[in-house]
Amino acid sequence: MISDRQRPVVDALSKVLSDALAIAAAISDNADEELIPIPREQILAYCHELDRIKSNISRAGAQQDC
Repeated sequence: MISDRQRPVVDALSKVLSDALAIAAAISDNADEELIPIPREQILAYCHELDRIKSNISRAGAQQDC
């Protein structure tokens, strides 16, 4: 169950993640079409941010793994 307090932020996160997935797909398509990869440093920065998001979500779920 998601509390009334959590509902708006959970819904917002779901929208942001959906948008992020679409944007990531566009970045991937562009890189494939242009044959120019995203710099490794940028990929690592994204991965670090995704790890932080996963950590926060896991904590909110009583340490349930994603």
